[in-house]
Amino acid sequence: MLSHDVNNGITTGFAKGTPSSDIVECIKHLKECVLQVGHPMLLPIIIFSHDVSFKTDIKQRDARDWLRRLEHAVSMRSEIEEREGYVKEGVVDLDAVNRDLVECHSQVLWKRPKAYLEILSGIEVAMDKFYTALPERRQEKTMKALQASMRARMEFYRVKLQGIDSYAHTTLQRLEIQRSAVSSTCLMFCTVSDRA
Repeated sequence: MLSHDVNNGITTGFAKGTPSSDIVECIKHLKECVLQVGHPMLLPIIIFSHDVSFKTDIKQRDARDWLRRLEHAVSMRSEIEEREGYVKEGVVDLDAVNRDLVECHSQVLWKRPKAYLEILSGIEVAMDKFYTALPERRQEKTMKALQASMRARMEFYRVKLQGIDSYAHTTLQRLEIQRSAVSSTCLMFCTVSDRA
């Protein structure tokens, strides 16, 4: 929560973090940006940048790799290996596959890019409102350059998040195909065992 006095250039705020959040790192990062602290949106942008860091990309790549192993198991490809955890004594463990399909799905949705794109839009609106509300004496060359730099950073995040969103969408579609295949396989086994 932030409050900024446009006349005096003083920003006050309150931040609450959990042990798993990066708030301590964000405050350290803020202290290293002494020349830019005149902009009230600096801390929110730092927090945002930590939240959409490379860890999000890695999580999506890990989900894609996990999905590949699930696809191997569902299609019963010859390259599936016992160490992948889905084959026991030559038989695919459909319960494990089904459970992991759900877990993989939740990992893909863990940090939804669309939600971050909405946050990004809110930050951009706040930045623009701040800059237009500034008295002329505070709209000096330094503040103008800082505003432009922060807007460029936001555009970078927008493009990055749109790419991740596209990537996640494709992964979710592939997961749905595998879920349907597992359901069909289970239904087929149930029908065969009922006839026996």
